[in-house]
Parts: sequence; C-alpha cells; structure tokens
Amino acid sequence: MYLTREELLSFMPRQAALELTCDDPYNMPDEPDTAIIDAALGSARELVDGYLRGRYALPLEKTPTIVRDLTGIIARYRLYERRPEAAIPEAVSETFKNAIKTLEQIRVGHITLGTRETAKPVVEPGEHRMYARNRFMDEGMNKAYEDC
Repeated sequence: MYLTREELLSFMPRQAALELTCDDPYNMPDEPDTAIIDAALGSARELVDGYLRGRYALPLEKTPTIVRDLTGIIARYRLYERRPEAAIPEAVSETFKNAIKTLEQIRVGHITLGTRETAKPVVEPGEHRMYARNRFMDEGMNKAYEDC
C-alpha cells in the first residue's frame, strides 16, 4: 500500500474525515469509518497503478514520496466524491486534476520515480481491429488516368 490509513488521516482535517465517512449525520461517530477510508485508499492505489503499469514493475518495492502524495490526494478526492449533494471544494478538485496530470507525466516518462525498476512490456489482452475504407480508385482506374 502506498499510503496508510493513519497517513491519510494526518493528510486531512479530522472533522472532514469524520463527516466524509459518516453516512448518518444525526449519529456522528467519534472515529472515521475505517472501511470507507480503506476503500478510498484502494481506489486511489488502483488508479496510480494504472498509470505506473507498463513503465514500472509493480508492486513498487519502496514507495516514492511523489506516489505517496498522489495517492493521498486521490483518496481524499474519492472521500469527497461520496457526497454528491455537496460541491467538492475547489482546492480538492484542483489538486486532484493536478495529480492526474502528474500521473500522465509519469506514464509518458517526463517525470520519473527515481527507481531503477522498469517493467517488462505489458501485453494487453484482447484483439485489435482496424478499419480502412474501400479504395475509391482501383488499379484499372489508376492506369487509365496515368495513360491520359
């Protein structure tokens, strides 16, 4: 795991974590719901892995700081997404967008994680299909125009 539950909780205000993980606003618990936090962390880890796969061997032996921070930003965003009736704060939304841009930069190699681990090429399952339109002019028509 790139980020522990405790690290995520230290990454955001305690009250926000309580409110974002409690589904009953009339019965606010003393502690955030760990199952919800773990689900957000799992979702964030899978998204990060999706960008790293094919460029780095997974799982990473040591978690670089940038990966830990990106996982925290994405997990926090996932917690806010649980509340569709409320707008996601602009700072949370902007940091999430920037995290995705950073992951895209890592994927294409503009940013490296500083590890020597590189992945073997990943063979994607499934078939590839191509579409080509029919030729407008066949060989006979090409020859006719050349003779003109």
